[in-house]
Amino acid sequence: MNFFEHQAAARRGSGRLVLLFALAVAGIVVVVDLVVLVMTGSVGATVAATLATPWR
Repeated sequence: MNFFEHQAAARRGSGRLVLLFALAVAGIVVVVDLVVLVMTGSVGATVAATLATPWR
C-alpha cells in the first residue's frame, strides 16, 4: 500500500469517527433531556438542560 492509499484510508476513518462522535453527543443530550423531563416534568427545565448539556 502506498502513501496515497494510506491517506485515502485515513480520510475514510476520520469521517467515520466524526460521525460516531456526533452521534455520541446527540445520544448524551437525549438521555439527559429524558432524565430531566422525568424528574421535573417541566418542559422549560428540559429546554434548559438541552442548551446546557454540550457546554458542561
